[in-house]
Amino acid sequence: MAVQHYEELTGEEVDVEEGAIAAAFKKVAEEELKHLLSVRAVVQANRLPIADIVDDYQHTLDSILAAASDDCVRILAGEGNSFKEARDRMRHIRQAVSDEGLATLRRARIAVEEMWPALAAHGTNGELQSEADELRTLINEPSFVEQLERIASLARKICTTYQQEYTRLHAQRAQAYDHAIDEIKGRAEWNLIDDTLSADLLAPLSSRACKEGEELQKGGVALVGDLTLHCRFCNASLGQLNSDLAALGGLKAQVIARIQQMIAPQEKIERVKLSDFFTEALDSRESVRSAVERLHEELLKLLDEGVKIILE
Repeated sequence: MAVQHYEELTGEEVDVEEGAIAAAFKKVAEEELKHLLSVRAVVQANRLPIADIVDDYQHTLDSILAAASDDCVRILAGEGNSFKEARDRMRHIRQAVSDEGLATLRRARIAVEEMWPALAAHGTNGELQSEADELRTLINEPSFVEQLERIASLARKICTTYQQEYTRLHAQRAQAYDHAIDEIKGRAEWNLIDDTLSADLLAPLSSRACKEGEELQKGGVALVGDLTLHCRFCNASLGQLNSDLAALGGLKAQVIARIQQMIAPQEKIERVKLSDFFTEALDSRESVRSAVERLHEELLKLLDEGVKIILE
C-alpha cells in the first residue's frame, strides 16, 4: 500500500522523490475509484442509506487525483491514517452490498414493509412489534453494514410468522368454502339445476376454495426472493384470505338465491340482513328481546306478502 509504504520510508528517513510517492498514492486512489463507481451504482439502485459516505469518499479520491505532487504528499502525510480508515470502511461496505448482502436487505424490506403490516392489520402477533421497529431502524441506518446478521435474524422471524399464518388461513378458507359448496349441493333444488350451469353458479365459492395447501409448503407460491407472499394459484393476499372468510355467508346466500330464482323465476325472493336488526351491542335481556321482535315482525310481514326469505 502506498500509505504504508510511505510511512515506512519516512520512518526510516529515506530520501524518496516526491513524484514517486505521489504517483503511488494516486494509483491507490485510482483503484479505489474504480471499485467505488460500481458500489455507488448499487447504493443508488437499492436506496441504501450510505450515499453520503460514498459521496464523501469519492470527493476524497477526486481530490487526491487532482492534486499536484507536493499537495498529494502533504495529503498523505497529514491524512494518511484517516484515508486508511476510510478505505477500510469502504471495503466493509463493498462486502455488505454484495449479492448476499443485498438479498438479506431485500428480505428485510419485504418483511417490514409488506409482511409485518399485513400481520398487524390481521390483529395477530403483536409481540413482533418491537422486532419490526428494530428492523425498520436498522435497514435505514448507515450502520446496517455492520448489522447484517441481526437484520437477517429479525427478518427471518417475521417471515416465518407470516408464512405460517398465511398457510393456516389459506387452509381454513379452503375448508370453509368447500363445506359451503357441499351444503349447496346437498339442497333439494340443486338436483333441478342443469349440469352445464353448475360451475358458473358455484364460481363465487369455488374460486375461493383453493386447495393448494401442500403446494404452499413445497414452494408452489408467488415468491419475492425466497419469500412466500401469496399463493400463485389463487393470488390471494393475507388480507384477502381474511376478507373471503368474512364474506362466506353473504356469498353463499347469493348463490342460493340465484339457484332459487332459476328454478322459480316468478317467485319473489328477498334477502334480509341480520345486521340491519342487530345494530347495537346486546347488553341486556331487553335489548335481545327488542332486536328479535323487530326481526320477527319483518319476517312475518314478508311472508304475508308472499315473499320467500333468505337470511344473510
